[in-house]
Amino acid sequence: MKRFNPKDNGVHLPFNDVDFINKWQEWLQYRAERKLARYVPTGLKRTFTKLFQDSGGSPQVAVAIIDQSLGNGWQGLFPIKEQQNFQNGGQANTKARVSAIDEDVLKDKLAERIRQRRQGSAQ
Repeated sequence: MKRFNPKDNGVHLPFNDVDFINKWQEWLQYRAERKLARYVPTGLKRTFTKLFQDSGGSPQVAVAIIDQSLGNGWQGLFPIKEQQNFQNGGQANTKARVSAIDEDVLKDKLAERIRQRRQGSAQ
C-alpha cells in the first residue's frame, strides 16, 4: 500500500484528519476509475479552498460532501443541500412552503372569480 503523502501535487490537504485523508484517497481513486482528468496544482488548490469553505472548516462535513459526490456519481464536489438551507437560515424551505400556500390562495381566488362570473352571466 502506498504511504500517504500530506502533499498532493505540491498542495497541502485542507484537513489533517484521518477520515478526511482516507475519503480524499477514495475520491482520487474514483476519479481515476472514471478516467477523469487528474487535478493540476492550481485546480487542486481551488478545489481544496472551496471544499474548506463549503464544509465550514469541518473535516466531517468535507467527508460528507465527498460521500455525496461519490454516491451520486458526480464529477465534482458540491455543498450538501441541507447545509445550504442551514446556512441561509432555511430560506429554501420557507420559500417552498410560501410557494405552496400562494398556489392554494391563487386556486381559491380563481375558483371564486369563476363562481362570480357564472352568477353574473346567469342573471
